[in-house]
Amino acid sequence: MSYETAKKAIDFYMNHSVDCEEKVIGFYGGEPLLQFDLIKRIIDYCNITFRGHRILYTITTNGTLLTDEIIDFLVKNRVSITVSLDGPKEIHDKNRKYINNEGSYDTVMKNLKKLKTKCDNEKQCSVNMVIDTDNEYKKISDFFNEPIIKNIRVRWNIVEEDNNVKAVNEQFISNFEYQTFLGYVRYLRENNFVAPDGLVQGEFENRAIVDSHFNSYFLPNITAPGGPCIPGKLRLMVDCDGKIFPCVRISETSICTNIGSLDDGFDNEKINSLLNIAQLTEECKNCWAFSLCSVCAKQAVNKDKLCVESKRKQCTVSRRSAWNQLMDRILLYENRIHEKKMNTIKEGVF
Repeated sequence: MSYETAKKAIDFYMNHSVDCEEKVIGFYGGEPLLQFDLIKRIIDYCNITFRGHRILYTITTNGTLLTDEIIDFLVKNRVSITVSLDGPKEIHDKNRKYINNEGSYDTVMKNLKKLKTKCDNEKQCSVNMVIDTDNEYKKISDFFNEPIIKNIRVRWNIVEEDNNVKAVNEQFISNFEYQTFLGYVRYLRENNFVAPDGLVQGEFENRAIVDSHFNSYFLPNITAPGGPCIPGKLRLMVDCDGKIFPCVRISETSICTNIGSLDDGFDNEKINSLLNIAQLTEECKNCWAFSLCSVCAKQAVNKDKLCVESKRKQCTVSRRSAWNQLMDRILLYENRIHEKKMNTIKEGVF
């Protein structure tokens, strides 16, 4: 991306977020630190443009280029740094290699240790783990006990192929669900949500986020499925040519996900089609998991159009997730964990 395009994106953001007290700028790649000089110029420009506002910066990096100079600059400007790390050495080095075919694990761990030492607080540094369920569950879960990883927030997700979740290994999922069950048993016994391992701890945090689905005592007459966000409302991704997309997770090669440009603004027709992916099929409108749906618009994209079949492929996974959420909730309700919370909600309604 050129500096001129970056400036234009920042100005666009400023003009479209006047009511937002907190501004967030994120740097993604490829590997964003290959353009560290550009990042420095962008942050300097943001610090001037957003003076008087609270501004947060984030960056996701593979961790191989974290020199002392780069770390010091990022820490000084309070940049939240996420390092991509896929597990222990033999797993990480399968896919994250240098051009000479050597794995990057040793370099990443050395730099992560240095980063952890220099960060002002533990929240400034985190790890993102992409999990291939063909690997052994215990090898990945044990990795969370590594001294360098302890006390660092770890986010994880399942590896994807062509924007869709790869077929998962049932044994891996079975092990994960059993450990999740043990976590709930401990919660019911001790009223303390301490997970058996790091993978489950991350899942507990994710499920806390979706708690809002259960806080409504009544369902509205008109609503949208739970999966899609409102494109352009909370976040944007701008590519090197100034094209606008809903977020960094969605395909930037598809015409149907391009919701505007820095020059022309938002394309409301594209936004509406992404938001209303439930209209692709009648099954969506009658699905019992409608409000708990986790199917994002990106999973309905097939080349340059939204595709019914691509969306349907994700329905089984989404309904399984919704079913598990309901079972967890019922378990907690039956043990009176949320009785006080529900009484508070009822009092507010009536």
